[in-house]
This record gives sequence, structure tokens and C-alpha cells, in this order.
Amino acid sequence: MVRLVTLRYCFLVVLHYCAVNMTSAMFMTYLTRVGGLDDRWAMIAYAAYFLALTSVEIPTGAGSDVGGRKNAFVLASAFNAVSVIAYAFSGNFWAFAASAALGGIGAAFANGTLDSWFVTQLRRAGRPKESYDLIFTKVELFKCLVAGISGFIGIKFAGQTMQFPWFSAAVFYILTGIFAYMLMAEKDIAERAPVPLPQMWKMVKQTARDGVAYGRANHKIWFIVTTVAALYATVMIPNLLWQPHFLKWLPGVESLGYVWLGMMAANGFGVLVVMVPRLLGFEMYDRKTLLLCLVVAGIGIFGMALFRDLENSLTLFFIYQAGRGAFQPVNRAFLHRNIESEELRTTISSMEAIGHHVGAAVGLVIMANVVYFVSREVALMCAGAFLIVFAAYWWRRRKRC
Repeated sequence: MVRLVTLRYCFLVVLHYCAVNMTSAMFMTYLTRVGGLDDRWAMIAYAAYFLALTSVEIPTGAGSDVGGRKNAFVLASAFNAVSVIAYAFSGNFWAFAASAALGGIGAAFANGTLDSWFVTQLRRAGRPKESYDLIFTKVELFKCLVAGISGFIGIKFAGQTMQFPWFSAAVFYILTGIFAYMLMAEKDIAERAPVPLPQMWKMVKQTARDGVAYGRANHKIWFIVTTVAALYATVMIPNLLWQPHFLKWLPGVESLGYVWLGMMAANGFGVLVVMVPRLLGFEMYDRKTLLLCLVVAGIGIFGMALFRDLENSLTLFFIYQAGRGAFQPVNRAFLHRNIESEELRTTISSMEAIGHHVGAAVGLVIMANVVYFVSREVALMCAGAFLIVFAAYWWRRRKRC
């Protein structure tokens, strides 16, 4: 059973991450060239994604726990498909912001849903929570490969028509929804008697309250929420600015595809850095490792702006990607190891996701204005410095929490 569930989970991960990353290597370039936006307004338009996410994150998480993770993931795929099609037909700030908001709602339904379904199936099969470490690490390594290939293909075809990656992403989202409906078995939901809509809504509200109360009472969950907020308040800056930052040295847009492959390779290297010691029996999926990952990422972000030549700037950028890559599996395993309730798993995961969204939206809006009034390089250095200071602060007080 475990093998079958894992294969289904990995197959859905492939489809979903192909869709997510098909447009990643040319996202900022698309907004600036097709929409005519400058860096500042492109960043603010994308902030609508995180604002929409934040507004519905807890209700969609609770709805997933009550109404079924499969149903939520199918809805996520539908919203995301509509979002990327809307991007393909957008050509101004408001159209991009509306497309981003639709994608935010889709992401709210998706966040934590597939992982929660997978962990629930593992626990019902008797797998101990300590096994999550290596499972999520191997999956994260797999995601790097999928993301690298899909992003590279997307930007290569974008050289012929900039809309191609968006329509391709829509196809993958539709396939994700179809196969999720077919493969995400939930025996307890299927066997449950139909629940009237008013009662269902009461159950969703109660689940949301219970999940928030559970998360607030758990110091480790709050640590994850604040750490993820700090990380995404900063990493969204290089995630959006790397394309215009490196294009000033590169011969053309197509060259960004090779940078993207290097990014995914660096992400994978970061995953290996934490996976190998864990395979050797070292217990390192803890707060210290997460904070060290933040420091490495912060140094990389600061350094990519500090150096004014392609080779050194790119090297530091890849160091940042390695730190970010190492952070992801440790964060995911640490979070799910500290959630004991299967009935509230997606709702509590939504709290971690809210940290991500709030941090990203605030960081984008603030740094968009730094870019406009000062420069990209100063925005990047501010982001990196903040991440290092935040990690140092939590390092000093981690034993008291």
C-alpha cells in the first residue's frame, strides 16, 4: 500500500510541478515585455497573488480537512488553469494582478493539500513520523529535476511565442486535476454519509478555529510560521529580480534557461547536503538546521548584488539557491512531524502557508519601492541582510521557545 500511495503522490507531484514551473524561468520577463511594466509594478502586480492567498488560506485548508483533500486539490487545479490562461491574454497591470489573484486562490486550495493527503495515508499504513525526513527530502530532490526540465522547456519555447508556456501550464493543471480525481483515494470521505451544506459550513468554521488554536499553542509551529515569513519576505526579491539582474550580462532571453537549470541544480545540491547526513543517521531536521539554511540563503542574496560581474554574482546566486533547497525538505518534515492531528493537518499547514504569503506580499511591496527609488542591487542587499539578522536573532533565543 505504501508503495502504491508513494507512486501516486510522485506522479501528481510531477504533473503539478510541471505546471507550476513551466512559466517560472520567464515570469518577470513576460510581465515587463508583454505588459510593459517596470520592475516595481511587476512586483506589486504579483503581490496580488499572495494577498488573495492570505485572505482564503485558512478557510480552504479547513474545507480540505472537512470536505476531502482530493476535492480541494481538484479545485486548485481548476483555479490555476484559469489563472495561467488569463495570464496568456493579459497585457496590463490590472489584468496581471487579477490573473495573479486567481492563481492565489488556486494555490490556497493546493497548499499543504497533497502533502497532507500523503502523510495521512502513510500514518494509516503504520509509517512512523521519523520516516517523513527522508521521504520529503527525496521528493524535494525529485521536484528540482522536474522544475528544471519544465522551466527550461518553457523559456525555450517562449523564444518563439511568449504565450506558449502559459497554455502549456494550463494543460498540465488540467491533467493534474483529472488524475487527482482518479488517484487520490480517501476511504473515510467516500464512506461518509452526505452532509447538508449548512452543517458542512459549521464543520469548516469549527475546524478552522480548532486548527488555529492548535497552531497557536504549539511553539514549534509558530517558529515555522515566523521563519517561513522571514524567508519569503526576502527570497521573493531575488526570485523575481534574477531575470533582469542577469539579463544585462546575457546575450538574450533564451540564455535564462541555462541559469534556470543551474538554479535547480543548486537547489538539488542543497537537498543532498541535508539528505546525506540523515542517511548516515544524524538527526538534523531541527531548528538549528533551518536557521543555518537561512544564513546561507541570506549570504547568497547579499553577495549576488554585491558583485558586479556575471561569474561571481551567479556563484553567490547559486549559493542562495542551495540554502533555499536545503531549507525546503527540513521545513516540510519538521512541520508534519509536529502535527499530531490528522483531522486538522491541512488547516495547520495553512498557518505555515500564511507566514509564506504575508511575508512575500510585504517583502514585495516594500522592496518594489526600494527598487524604484534606489536600485535592484540595494533591494537585494537589504533582503539578504534582513535574513541574516533574523536568523541570528532566532539562534540566540531558540532554546527559550
